[in-house]
Amino acid sequence: MVGVAGKSRACHDCKRRRVKCDFQKPSCMRCEKAGRACPGYDRASIFVNRTLSEFTTTARVAIAEAISLQVQISMKHSSRLLQTFEQLQANITVPQAPFPGTFRLGAWDILRELYLPRTRSTDECEVTATSCYSWVHAVCHMVPKSNVLNQALLAFCAIQVYLAEPWSISEERAQSLYGEAVKKLIESLEESDVERRDDTLAAIVVLSTCEVKQLWRTSTMHQSC
Repeated sequence: MVGVAGKSRACHDCKRRRVKCDFQKPSCMRCEKAGRACPGYDRASIFVNRTLSEFTTTARVAIAEAISLQVQISMKHSSRLLQTFEQLQANITVPQAPFPGTFRLGAWDILRELYLPRTRSTDECEVTATSCYSWVHAVCHMVPKSNVLNQALLAFCAIQVYLAEPWSISEERAQSLYGEAVKKLIESLEESDVERRDDTLAAIVVLSTCEVKQLWRTSTMHQSC
């Protein structure tokens, strides 16, 4: 069982990310495909530092303190993600600057961190040339002004932040932004020649990616890269 303490046979990284592990040894293929270094399956040794002032400290207490510290660090990280997203949402109303626009550059920064796979190289040229993810770079660097595309990107970024840090953005907020984006897209398709524009097709791709996953609506248990 994934994510259940004491019952999961998954590697430590899959267990932490609450995703399904293939149990391959010495390293699972899921970590390798995601460009991660698989930490393995063995339980790490725990050393308890007992001082004169804390001579009665036990392993259970030490683990609880370590988890508390990790949560604090995660909360600090989520605050940074939330601030980045809030700034992105504020920039959606800012007029588009010359290529490619403040808003879409901000969306690219969030998606590059949360949606694209983590590899040894974060070179932009490599990401652009990667067929599976090249559309993300292309969409975020489109020039034409398009409120429909911007709304779709905002919803997609909200979903990614929710999947990464569920306590920073609520599921209801992500769903609401997604619903608004779909509504704007439907309304725009009623205009003449809009369906033939590249930015309209880009918005459809972005929202279709949300639909294909459909993971953010129900659970983060099976989220993937």
